[in-house]
Amino acid sequence: MTRLIAFAALVALGAGAAHAASPAMSTDHLAVVDLDSDGKVSVTEYRVMGSNVFILLDGDVDHQLSETEAQAIPVVLFQEMDADHDGFVSRVEYDTQILADFGAADLDGDGMLN
Repeated sequence: MTRLIAFAALVALGAGAAHAASPAMSTDHLAVVDLDSDGKVSVTEYRVMGSNVFILLDGDVDHQLSETEAQAIPVVLFQEMDADHDGFVSRVEYDTQILADFGAADLDGDGMLN
């Protein structure tokens, strides 16, 4: 649960986000997401943590995040994720952002964050 909360904080701060000025993740951030403790974060590990955060935030379990549910996410990031501008972030919109975040953080393009 501690890792999940820490990853939620990373999402909220936009750590590694495609929109961030510096997409690199710190060693501390990597340790939170490195589920198998091998010193690297695969896209699978990143998506698992992202998925768990979505589930944690989706209080009414309607498979979308309202602005109220996503209060931990900065408004500007919420609006960027809300691609269809309906006031909700669907699971697809959220997952798309998670993958964009991973891609932005993978500075050497090797498919791993390290």
